[in-house]
Amino acid sequence: MRTKQFMVAVMFVLAAGLLFTQCSSDRYSISTRNMAPDRDEYDVEAALVYMTDEALLERFGPHDNPYLSPRTMASGSDIIALEVTIQNNTSDSRTIIVPLESIRLVAGNSAFVPQSSYQLYNFWDNFLKKRRDKDRRYFQTSSGKMRYVINETLFANPAIVKGGESYSGYVAFQGRFSKFGFGEIHIPVFDEKERVIGIFTQEFERY
Repeated sequence: MRTKQFMVAVMFVLAAGLLFTQCSSDRYSISTRNMAPDRDEYDVEAALVYMTDEALLERFGPHDNPYLSPRTMASGSDIIALEVTIQNNTSDSRTIIVPLESIRLVAGNSAFVPQSSYQLYNFWDNFLKKRRDKDRRYFQTSSGKMRYVINETLFANPAIVKGGESYSGYVAFQGRFSKFGFGEIHIPVFDEKERVIGIFTQEFERY
């Protein structure tokens, strides 16, 4: 089966009125009072790929796959995964910071915070303990294997990208999502003094 990967075009929002007013911590404050005065001098690009089940299976296989939603809804949780690549093209080698904790997924009337490595591992550790004898897929993996994949591939918190370099990782959200429809992802970018440079934002379709 041909893998479907949907590239999402992104827009770098600099207008103060479009900045997120919510922030995950005091450290990375997203507000008009914390905007970098030289933000127009940065050259940053982002590429987002919404990962379908087919793409996740091709990338990670059917067993050690922490981004593939459980087949049973007994878990009470669905997973949406996106591959996020940040490219820092700033000519004078200035470093940018992209905190995982500040990324948001907006779906319906709710905003979702991405899963940390601890949260995602803890979910699978608990789930595997309950399902090990009931589903062959989970019998062929382990908490240790899931932890390894998560540590190797989940987006860093924070991702620190030097000028002329790029960084790529997976961002995972958990919740009760519609199987079809649109969502919107927001990725704030900060300078080395933790001031806001701008926010990448784009709608994507899930189907």
